[in-house]
Amino acid sequence: MPRSDLTFISQPVTRRDFVKKGALALGSLGVGSIFVEGLLAGCGDNTSTAASGITAGSSATTTAAGAGSPTTKAAATGPLQDVNWRLGWLAGGQQAGEYLALDRGYYKSAGINLTVQPGGPNLDSISLVANNSAMIGQTSSSPALILAVGSGIPVKAFASALQKHPFAYFSLKDKNITSPKDFIGKRIGIQGTSRPLIDALLAKNNIPTDQVKIQVIGGDLLPLVNGQVDVASAWVIDQAQAKALPPNGYNVLLLWDTGIQLYANPYFAKEETITKNPQLLASFLDATARGWDEAFADPEAAIAAVMKNVQGLDKDIEVKTVKSMVDFSYNQATKENGWGWMDMAIWQNNIDTYTQLNLLKKPLKAADAASLDILKLTPNRPKK
Repeated sequence: MPRSDLTFISQPVTRRDFVKKGALALGSLGVGSIFVEGLLAGCGDNTSTAASGITAGSSATTTAAGAGSPTTKAAATGPLQDVNWRLGWLAGGQQAGEYLALDRGYYKSAGINLTVQPGGPNLDSISLVANNSAMIGQTSSSPALILAVGSGIPVKAFASALQKHPFAYFSLKDKNITSPKDFIGKRIGIQGTSRPLIDALLAKNNIPTDQVKIQVIGGDLLPLVNGQVDVASAWVIDQAQAKALPPNGYNVLLLWDTGIQLYANPYFAKEETITKNPQLLASFLDATARGWDEAFADPEAAIAAVMKNVQGLDKDIEVKTVKSMVDFSYNQATKENGWGWMDMAIWQNNIDTYTQLNLLKKPLKAADAASLDILKLTPNRPKK
């Protein structure tokens, strides 16, 4: 049933309307084991499209599906191992590292014939990996995997592209909103699927829900700019959204900084693949880490590689997106342990948050949802 405390603001439907930010909402929405990968996904230009599958070293379209959980180890000197990588959302700048690695042949050098398969609003990367349609998946947030595991789906994260999630609450500076306490008495614009995120934020700060007015908005920040809401949620690395905001005229409150800390764009596979074929996943991760290291060093070259395979992107916006990802990809943990590292305490914190919101069907430990085994097999990942 519709919530009586929600107001809906209608906006024209765009690509970004599918890209919404609350994997925490899946349980409360009754989605069950089907996970909408558009949740918490950042995107670039509204009109971008991608081929259904891009094979390593080629911009040709392919619909071939890779094996789900092969047990043959990949080796650079032997036959290439076909690997499908299913994205959580449409391809773009947030996969610049992988496309650069493809373009420069790093996956083939690692013994992998990688096929990139973009996701979308009707494609669930977790289900596709679980049913062996893809070997490796990426989802837009750690909570989506936690909900999957809690529902009995045997998948685990083995690395994370972003060390902290770029989900945030935006407000115009003249409103002077700089902390959750400032939300009191304000109109908060969210996507319907991210309702549990704002509920968790309010609960953490002891703010009764009747002290704010929550309004469901579309996938952009126009309701904020137009004065329909006082606060609106978005990804801070989504440079296309930032274009709508007045320069230097807005505040940003990262969800991460409020204590609700999520990983973004984690890589995952079936438990069976992690157990039986760790070296293949390690080869994938090594090539990916190298691609991202070079993408951050030369964003223009990285986006050029993306645009060989993905149509309709705005080059300047995508380059800015890659540049903005650096601070979300590296931190103290990556200085010590390398790009893609995961802190099991953060995974446990995510699980505890879900438990407190009564969204998990069974008790979980961090090791149920994530594994460090593949990271430990790849000690040469860039440490920055």
